[in-house]
Amino acid sequence: MAKERTYIPVDIRRELRVGQGHSCAVTFCTESSNLELHHIDGDPSSNAPENLIWLCANHHQMATREQIDAQECRMYKARILEQGSALTVGVREMLDDLKATIGKEALETLRPGMAGGRVPEAEGYARVPVKDEYGEA
Repeated sequence: MAKERTYIPVDIRRELRVGQGHSCAVTFCTESSNLELHHIDGDPSSNAPENLIWLCANHHQMATREQIDAQECRMYKARILEQGSALTVGVREMLDDLKATIGKEALETLRPGMAGGRVPEAEGYARVPVKDEYGEA
């Protein structure tokens, strides 16, 4: 029997939207409208912030069909938490829990270098210096 969907409080919805920059959690997705909350564990009654992630309608449908699985959603969630500029202690603890669950190596496959590792040079490609606002590398 399916679990009953429960109301997600406005403050949790707002915190998650702001934390994700009002956009889909999937890396390189630029969709910022038609966002839907996805329950990572598939339980619509489990509304803990660590179990919720905003996805565009397309990626939400893919996650619901498990074309994007729960592990990938947790990785996206960890990426979002890692990128936060003003992480609170509670959020930092949540991030540590996610890292422990999925492993630092899995986090690195999603976005190299984000878990404190070094981004390896791609074979055959030269590093191009990025210039700052004054034109200096």
